Amino acid sequence: MGSCCVLFYKVIALNAELAKPDRIGFAIAILMLGMITVTASDLIAKVIIPYVSVWQLLLYRSAVGLVILFAALFVVKKLPAIKTINFGAVVSRSLLMNSCYICFYLALAKIPIALTAGAFFTGPLFMVLLSRVMLGETFGIWRTVSLLGGFIGVILILQPTSIDFDPLMILALLSAFLYALTQVFTRKYCKKEDPTAMSCWLTITFFITGATGSIVLWLFPNLVGEVFINRPNVLLSQTPFLIVCFLGLCSIILHYALSAAYQNAPSSLLGPLEYIYLPLAAIGGFLFFDEIPNLTAFIGVGIIVIAGLIVAWRKDA
Repeated sequence: MGSCCVLFYKVIALNAELAKPDRIGFAIAILMLGMITVTASDLIAKVIIPYVSVWQLLLYRSAVGLVILFAALFVVKKLPAIKTINFGAVVSRSLLMNSCYICFYLALAKIPIALTAGAFFTGPLFMVLLSRVMLGETFGIWRTVSLLGGFIGVILILQPTSIDFDPLMILALLSAFLYALTQVFTRKYCKKEDPTAMSCWLTITFFITGATGSIVLWLFPNLVGEVFINRPNVLLSQTPFLIVCFLGLCSIILHYALSAAYQNAPSSLLGPLEYIYLPLAAIGGFLFFDEIPNLTAFIGVGIIVIAGLIVAWRKDA
């Protein structure tokens, strides 16, 4: 356990010197790690969603994440790393991401993961627009064309005029906007913060939110129901508990990866690269839940992948 904690913290320490100029290669690599992690996390979360409420999921997931994070920091005597430069900005960022997760999980509970992912990935489109407004970032013709292509791909996946369109897509779209706002906020107000500190306080925020929701349902049993948002509190058996442990580990890796990535490269560059999550989610949905997107959706995924590759290839435009 001790050697694993040390190894984990050494990975965190790669980004310890926060005042360095942008590191595009590092940002892209760490973002890809985050996308693989979040795909695995969402697929596992979809397995456990029928058994717990969204509040218990947040509570258990963040509790495990905090244990892993504090164990790592304690072993290497780096607990001061959780100290922030601008506590208000870090808390605000955490609340934005917290709201994003709640909206996403509520949508994921009812909508196939490929469709939820498709709605969520309007986020990079929001991100480029917010980067222009909040950061004054510019982008050239290649990035513009790739963003338009990505938007077309998202529409083909969602098929909003289809009878299968679910109004809960609105929650997925809201989570996409909140996610984009969180990442642009990170670059504008938290660029010099240690990713360890941001990950820690984000996880603490998740824990407080999950605990609050669970306590409310315990104190007011008349609010308890059968849907994901008000399902009764339960004591997890071994298998669901192990799943939650895995989600906690994924959350620490993901939060660090995203924080570090957006500190080291423009969000208008990184945002479209996150489209890689879509084909990963579609493949996972097929393998584990027998969710088979139709031909139109497959075409949309292909367009989105091509758009992401264009952005990666034309990093300067």
